[in-house]
Amino acid sequence: MDAIEELGALGLASRLKRLSDYLYREVAHVYRDLGAGMEPRWFPVLHLLSVRAPLSITEIADELRLTHAAVNQTAGTMELRGLVRSRKGRPDGRRRILILSRKGHRLVERLRPVWNTIRSRAEELIDEAGVDLLAALDRMEESLSHRSYYERIAESIPELRERTVEIVEYRPAYKKHFRSLNLEWLETELTVEPPDERLLSDPSGQILRKGGRILFARTPSGVVGTVALIRLDARTFELGKMAVTERARGRGIGRCLAVAALALARELDAETVVLHTVPKLVAAGRLYESLGFVLDPAGEHEDTGYERKTIRMVKKLRPAQRRRSGPTPEPSRRRTRSRIANGV
Repeated sequence: MDAIEELGALGLASRLKRLSDYLYREVAHVYRDLGAGMEPRWFPVLHLLSVRAPLSITEIADELRLTHAAVNQTAGTMELRGLVRSRKGRPDGRRRILILSRKGHRLVERLRPVWNTIRSRAEELIDEAGVDLLAALDRMEESLSHRSYYERIAESIPELRERTVEIVEYRPAYKKHFRSLNLEWLETELTVEPPDERLLSDPSGQILRKGGRILFARTPSGVVGTVALIRLDARTFELGKMAVTERARGRGIGRCLAVAALALARELDAETVVLHTVPKLVAAGRLYESLGFVLDPAGEHEDTGYERKTIRMVKKLRPAQRRRSGPTPEPSRRRTRSRIANGV
């Protein structure tokens, strides 16, 4: 038994990386002996573009569940090697749209038989191990999508457990954060449209004075996230404009914000919360589903005022009830501390 093997579960990440590195080296050896001019790390992007192009960098990252930076770096190298071509997206010229070049298509056709062989040998290796490894990995990834590895570790370490995210309500000094946090992700993954600009420029007039609320996630390093509850009618709110700065993603702050917003909606006597999301934002969709939101077919032809294609999701907080007379009591405005849970 070697040193990493002796660690057992403690060495899980190291063991998986060692196995991954070994498999990458062996496949690289195959490509090198074939004179294919191919690197194993390019495979996921190359294969995806061969069946789904054109795709943006963000779409590729979402499909592969990789970081935007990692995909951007890989795509840049592949473009230098002449395997992919990129163009500016329309109407947003800041988005890079990728397709395979002729050279890329030729490489894919040449390597298809090789990939089929690699698949067969991998299946053979899994059979020899006597474990349904792929199914086990699926289950592990599904579990981590609901509760992050960080959370599982941090909850048993007092020093980390006490590092909570503070959820606070809107104050004038936070107006700039509401705008900057949302612009950060909109300008990277979508486009800023007129309805976005109206809400971000005047949150008091567009949201607060109409009975809505805005929450912020604050850590010792500052404000890192925000979400809005936009009142649609006496019993319905829209969950919108949720954003977490890139440096703080992966720590469950998006989930903390959404959970706090839903709790606030209940305090405001809401019966229903709706939201609009974009299909390509896969991680966000998984988060909303885990919180009990379901697709609303009635929203398919809804005019949202946006040019981008959205889907509508809805969550029932309580059954519809007879309207009571008199004003709705104003919930206390308080600060809450939320433990970090898994999310975006």
